[in-house]
Amino acid sequence: MLMPDASSEVIAGTAAQILGDSSFASAAKQLAVTISGYGGAAKAVAVLETLG
Repeated sequence: MLMPDASSEVIAGTAAQILGDSSFASAAKQLAVTISGYGGAAKAVAVLETLG
């Protein structure tokens, strides 16, 4: 997790790590499938808002 005061170098390094690791893309695709099962983005947001 990035800290709020992370330097631009740390942010760039983290972004490069995420973009270079296929497991992040795979997880994002699975999350997209899960969210689409909620009836679209608006419905997903409504469900997520009930969790907080």
